[in-house]
Amino acid sequence: MTISPGLVRGGTLPPEARARLRTLLRGWVVVLALMVSTDVLVAWTDRAPQAYLAAFLVITGISFVARWSTFTVLIGYIVVRYAAVGDGTYTAWLLAACAVAFAAWRYSERVNERQRRRHAEIEHLATHDELTGLPVRSRLRTVATELVPEVTTSLTLALVDLDRFVEISRTLGRDLGDDVIVEIATRIARAVRPQDVVARLGPSQFAILLPDVTLPFARSIVEAVRRQVTTTMCLGGVDVDVEANVGIAQWSTPPPGTPAVAPARVVGDLLRQAEIALHEAESQLAPAAVYDVAVEVHSADRLELLAELREAIDTRSLALRYQPVLDLEGSHVRSVEALVHWQHPTRGLLAPREFLPIAEATALNGPLTDLVLDLALAQSAVLSATGRAVEISVNVSPRTLLTTGFAAHVLDALERHAVSPAMLRLEITESGLHTDPFGARAVLQRLSDHGVKVSIDDFGAGYSSLTHLRDLPVDELKIDQGFVTGLATTAAESTGGDPMVVRAAALLGHTLGMTVVAKGVETSATVETVKLLGCDCAQGFFLARPMTPERLMTYLGPQTARFFTPRGRS
Repeated sequence: MTISPGLVRGGTLPPEARARLRTLLRGWVVVLALMVSTDVLVAWTDRAPQAYLAAFLVITGISFVARWSTFTVLIGYIVVRYAAVGDGTYTAWLLAACAVAFAAWRYSERVNERQRRRHAEIEHLATHDELTGLPVRSRLRTVATELVPEVTTSLTLALVDLDRFVEISRTLGRDLGDDVIVEIATRIARAVRPQDVVARLGPSQFAILLPDVTLPFARSIVEAVRRQVTTTMCLGGVDVDVEANVGIAQWSTPPPGTPAVAPARVVGDLLRQAEIALHEAESQLAPAAVYDVAVEVHSADRLELLAELREAIDTRSLALRYQPVLDLEGSHVRSVEALVHWQHPTRGLLAPREFLPIAEATALNGPLTDLVLDLALAQSAVLSATGRAVEISVNVSPRTLLTTGFAAHVLDALERHAVSPAMLRLEITESGLHTDPFGARAVLQRLSDHGVKVSIDDFGAGYSSLTHLRDLPVDELKIDQGFVTGLATTAAESTGGDPMVVRAAALLGHTLGMTVVAKGVETSATVETVKLLGCDCAQGFFLARPMTPERLMTYLGPQTARFFTPRGRS
């Protein structure tokens, strides 16, 4: 769990041992210097009384600065040389000097020990977590920086983030929540090797530093940690289940002859890369992920795209396309989903999947959502004014939903555009609800009380508590397209999808009083199949592609059946 102070790596002493050696050598140099100076003084004064007084002062003075071993050697030398040998005329002087010096030394040692203990306590509190006793981020950086030049093959960092800890803490209370953290810390320490370092970086985040391991071996350690963490624990008579996501990053020592990289930079890169891998694991609903430069938000190419996206938001250069959701029975448009597109000056038209992940991983997520909401409500006002009123749905990330003041901001936007709350639908992904289900429910309930409608998007791709799903003010469930695309009326004709999941989701949605929408409908056979499986509505390229506001105005003309007409495929 921690690095042993006496551990020697690469043939060099650790910093603590080197410091002790320097102190010892310094003490012996002082003793030798005082021995020589005492001999010179006594010889110069021809063994006069003042020489022994000088020895008295030397012994007393050295008692305040020398370690016990060097102190006793100095006393022994002076006593033997000037008291035990010779006529012993001034033996009493030297014995008195030794007694006073010994008392002074004992007193100074007690004072120094108290100061050392107090300093150690202050340093420990500053570098270790008070609850678990584990190192904090600053201490982890220090230890990792010291390890970089000492490892022989690699240094691996794993970040462990606990799912639903906020929910657990709120449900069980602060004290039991602390007990959960202490138990998790103990389990992680039990699962790693003695030379590995475990630290606590945040309320629900831990770090594991693994020196000199291969990536497969690091994965095996991480899996052992996950097994320990996810095992049910009983605290206060309550069974607690904890899930965890892990992000892994590894730095390999450069080949001989390669310019060395500053250890502090290596550690900074490791922390950043592990954070990126952790975010990737959470977004993909995977238990663990290894850092991959291809998904890094802060690569040079993505940094450039991020700056351009910030400018596009500031200048309102983004545009919305609208994809209809069609009723499978009445053949009418139930709603339209607002999808943001970006006409990039050099890259062409960028679909949401090409830039939304960058925004969601940065502070641009909030401003982007604000812009989409503003454009969608402006379009809704135009549609209502021209007799084409229809619900417009806007996607909201969990991060934005839980932002302080989000509900008030939405209601202000509705009032500013003079749009009825019933014309706005917010789509929240199922996987996003487990971040803070209680906080999400409070925000959504306030909006629902004012008439705003709520959908669960991509249902089946994540996991959520049925209790939370039942308690949320949701009236629509949209099945993830991964279970829909490729479905046909017979198994032989199907090229994908999962009819059992679609049927179960439709049954669940209807049981909870929700309208069920099948996403990713791309063939007429899929339309018929999802209808037979119990879905109420459908959305997909076969029915209608995302369209510009002008095309939407034309599309929403006479409300006629348009499942399979060319106009729905623009």
